[in-house]
Amino acid sequence: MGKDIFSFVDFYVESKSTNDFRSFLAVFIAIFALVLSFITIESDLYKQNLHSQEVLINDTWNFYQAKNIRQTSYKLSLDILELELRKNQKPELRNFLDEKIAFYKNTIERYETEENEGKLDLFKKAKELETGKEHLIIDLRYLSYAQITATISIVLSCVALIRNGKLGYTLFGVSLGLIFLSVLILIVIIL
Repeated sequence: MGKDIFSFVDFYVESKSTNDFRSFLAVFIAIFALVLSFITIESDLYKQNLHSQEVLINDTWNFYQAKNIRQTSYKLSLDILELELRKNQKPELRNFLDEKIAFYKNTIERYETEENEGKLDLFKKAKELETGKEHLIIDLRYLSYAQITATISIVLSCVALIRNGKLGYTLFGVSLGLIFLSVLILIVIIL
């Protein structure tokens, strides 16, 4: 009979600690899910920024191309005017052609060097935007890794909730390490 009492007490203590561990795990699973939601929100923001960046890059390159096409048409017109100037000897027509040639040369130069809207500045801006886009893509890749590790952490915690003993504790320890890694990745990307 004494043996039965001790067995009952051992069972009660073991089930009480198991229930405490399960309650503890349930709280941590909720915290892990919260971390996963933060990572997902941050990832969605990065995707929106990436989309905006791509639109801005395309707009900048389109503007550059428009300037380039316009500049090329002025260069072709300039060539025609210079040929016409060589053929023509009338002074009033020569003065008019000289004025047009000067205007076209100034316009060609302005398209190349105009501040913020010249081809040189547009080219530089587009390249900088592309570099920023590459950084966003890298950050998104790391956010994907953080999402994966957080998800695995939740799955392992759920398995630990079902399992008792050393395996349950081990799985929970691994899931803690993974969620820590996820949070660390998120902090590094945000900063």
